[in-house]
Amino acid sequence: MARETEAKQFFIDLDRDTTLRFDMARFMLYDEDVFEPITSHVIENIKGLTSGGQYTVKGDDFRPDQVSFKIYGTTEFWWILLIYNEKLSFQEIQHGDELNFPSIQALEDLYFQLKINQNKVDKEV
Repeated sequence: MARETEAKQFFIDLDRDTTLRFDMARFMLYDEDVFEPITSHVIENIKGLTSGGQYTVKGDDFRPDQVSFKIYGTTEFWWILLIYNEKLSFQEIQHGDELNFPSIQALEDLYFQLKINQNKVDKEV
């Protein structure tokens, strides 16, 4: 059954019940108890989003969640900051780093486009 999902286009899990709109789990295929980030269209598109500005890390070493809170007022976007800045681990966030961050409008536009695309795929199935 797992390999059957490889061919499936995956944009956003519209059925995942979460209080966080940008919960990372909503954007990755979950199969056989493993998330498959390579299937995620959101991850492919994050780096191309319009910049919302730049933030200098001040004392929040290894804490992308705190950086997200300072930029956006929520910790929800920590993983987006890592991807947007091509960081592979939270350990790469260090005092003095200059981090770019996507604008909220660009994130919202991407979210709704993914939702539209997933609805189209679901209707075809």
